[in-house]
Amino acid sequence: MEWKQNSLPKVVIVGRPNVGKSTLFNRIIPKRIALVDKTPGVTRDRLEARAQWGKYSFILVDTGGLEPSSKDKMFILIKKQVDLAVSEASVILALFDNKEGVIPPDKEIAEILRKTKKPVLAVVNKVDNINEVDFWEFYKLGLGKPIPVSSLHGLNIDYMLDEVVRFLQEGTQGFEEIIPLKVAIVGRPNVGKSSLLNSILGEERVIVSEEPGTTHDSINTIFSIGEHRFLFIDTAGIRQKTKIYKELEGYCVSRAKRSISISDVAILVIDLSDGLTNQDRRILRLIETKGKGGVICGNKLDLIDRGKIAYYQEYIRTQSSYLPVILVSSKTGKGVMNLINLVEEVGVAQSARVETPLLNKAIEEIYSLHQPRSQFGKSLHIYYATQVATSPPTFLLFVNYPHLLTAIYRRYLENQLRNRLKLHGTSIRIIARKRR
Repeated sequence: MEWKQNSLPKVVIVGRPNVGKSTLFNRIIPKRIALVDKTPGVTRDRLEARAQWGKYSFILVDTGGLEPSSKDKMFILIKKQVDLAVSEASVILALFDNKEGVIPPDKEIAEILRKTKKPVLAVVNKVDNINEVDFWEFYKLGLGKPIPVSSLHGLNIDYMLDEVVRFLQEGTQGFEEIIPLKVAIVGRPNVGKSSLLNSILGEERVIVSEEPGTTHDSINTIFSIGEHRFLFIDTAGIRQKTKIYKELEGYCVSRAKRSISISDVAILVIDLSDGLTNQDRRILRLIETKGKGGVICGNKLDLIDRGKIAYYQEYIRTQSSYLPVILVSSKTGKGVMNLINLVEEVGVAQSARVETPLLNKAIEEIYSLHQPRSQFGKSLHIYYATQVATSPPTFLLFVNYPHLLTAIYRRYLENQLRNRLKLHGTSIRIIARKRR
């Protein structure tokens, strides 16, 4: 199967910490995707989203704060991510802070960008009045005519985007007619979520560190495999509330939970060497409660004794009501392609529409095999069934007494329908209504 990145041109925002890159990113999208905080270094990985200006579509990329001369380990990793983003860029937005003026890191960044030989727009942010900008100071960076903007208030953003599309060719619509399958990668901190995403993409797309909590924000990555398009969302590790001490980390966990809500399929990544922890079970219940399709991905297969692989797989399977289980090694890549195929199958099941005759035949066969117990001399009869929604597949049953459809029998129907209709990995919802 052929792997390839999305074909839309990329516009990459680059700058030192706290110049307003994420605010500008959110302004262009326009919705609050990037995490914005006064703490420097909040954005560490690349964050991608589709943007449009007029008839031009492109992928907008937010990057971490760049400190070219820093010897700090995290800034070195961030620089590597920025370098990768710049190498894929069609246009680069070099962002500077009007309030602070030009400082040495700005000069270093400008020198790096000049060497790329790519179109670079010098964008001066935090401008309240265009007439008060010291253009000469920013001209000296050698990046051409500076463009003053206020990403917070939207000042002059339209002119900046006009300049961006000057460099973009017409007709680069890529896969715009294909709606991507939204896949959230969730789990506890340090179970290998970012390593798994890098293994899927075949590159170091997000920063991987042994330090728990390296991923602050939910990182969106648009990716195509053959004719299939995915939007992968790498999230911050979800911890118990009692272990969340910082306001920023609390917000990150909230964003991770929101990523599950907006996803089509959630990959719950667990550390095989730890087994299925209580926090893993909480996240699992969250996926099930929100009615999402999902896959339990046991990571770090390379650390497990081969003789125990079958045991681990069966043990994990018994802990989930409907999520399939797959074991992988993000380090070696073993099982990763099978994981992608499984995610695609679950995505198809999540959006499946079942023909009414086929549904009613399945219901009739399931009911004939096992009927619920009578209560006070009354028995449940199912007269007719129809599908009323997808994501998850939702079935409306017309019955004589809705209260006789107990939770136990409802679960029996869900499991039977899932097997008979090949809706593996997706939640199923059943609504009972009294036939008039």
